[in-house]
Amino acid sequence: MKEMVYAGLAPMLAPFLTGDATPLSAGQVRIVLETAIRWYFNYLVEHPRILRILAWEAAESWRTFNSIFPAPEEVERSLKHLETYTSFIRRAQAAGLIAPEFDPSFLLITVTDMCSMYLLSIPRYSLEYGEATQVSPEKLAHTREQMIKLVLDGILAR
Repeated sequence: MKEMVYAGLAPMLAPFLTGDATPLSAGQVRIVLETAIRWYFNYLVEHPRILRILAWEAAESWRTFNSIFPAPEEVERSLKHLETYTSFIRRAQAAGLIAPEFDPSFLLITVTDMCSMYLLSIPRYSLEYGEATQVSPEKLAHTREQMIKLVLDGILAR
């Protein structure tokens, strides 16, 4: 699944994720964050089975995932993708565009988990907040944009 996510995001973000020393602008950082969050949220909405697999794996302490994942070439590829994104965050922090107190890996984990946990919890929210279990595309889009705003307002340097 990670490969599908990385492969889907890579072409959109490639111009911004180069490891070179070219200075980043606030606009570039904003575009990367908005694009990545929007794409991942939409990806999960479009692939509900992946959400169910993630929920099951989490409930089972990631036993199946961890037993099939550790092929050395897969681990290396995954770490390379992860380093691309964490390196971008570190560059943005060095440029004063993302608050320096945030750990880049923590940001990536938190944003992806925020998307998946919201979508996994819609049936629960329907009981607690009286919302319909089947959420409209408009409601999902509104929620996605709220997440983007939360992340950008929370981590971008002022």
